[in-house]
Amino acid sequence: MFAGNHKNDFSPHGPLTPQASTALQAEVDRLYAIFATQVTAMRWLDVDAVRTAGLCMNGSHAWFERHGLDFRAFLREGLDAQTLLATNDTMALRVVNYAKVHARTRQEKH
Repeated sequence: MFAGNHKNDFSPHGPLTPQASTALQAEVDRLYAIFATQVTAMRWLDVDAVRTAGLCMNGSHAWFERHGLDFRAFLREGLDAQTLLATNDTMALRVVNYAKVHARTRQEKH
């Protein structure tokens, strides 16, 4: 026995209803969005940072290969600033500087 429409939604003693599954997926999606936002903020660098800094993505694959970096991993996960700084590349330094300023601006707004 239970009271309330959703009281028994996640009971280990019964199957997961479609409504409970939808609610659980929505919560997982919400938490993932928070996680992804925090990782991006802490990592500072992602594809949007490159684009917003005014750099073009053309030739990026070759640039990553030349520096021994994984372009596909960058697209999926971003890249930490130290890795880019270690390349001593002028454009990489520009992206890191932009991302640092952008991260500070976002933190000041919140």
